[in-house]
Amino acid sequence: MNYYPLLIALGLLFLAGSFLVTHATGRIVLVVLSCVAFLVAAIMTVLGPAGVPGG
Repeated sequence: MNYYPLLIALGLLFLAGSFLVTHATGRIVLVVLSCVAFLVAAIMTVLGPAGVPGG
């Protein structure tokens, strides 16, 4: 399965949500989640299917 578009979409969704949230802690959490989603997508892109268990 190719999850890269889903991870990128989730990252963008979290990032967009962070602009809508007014609470500082919630905004930080959403930005961190978006960074994690982008980071996982980048790592999976670099490793390729061989680096993903069961991929």
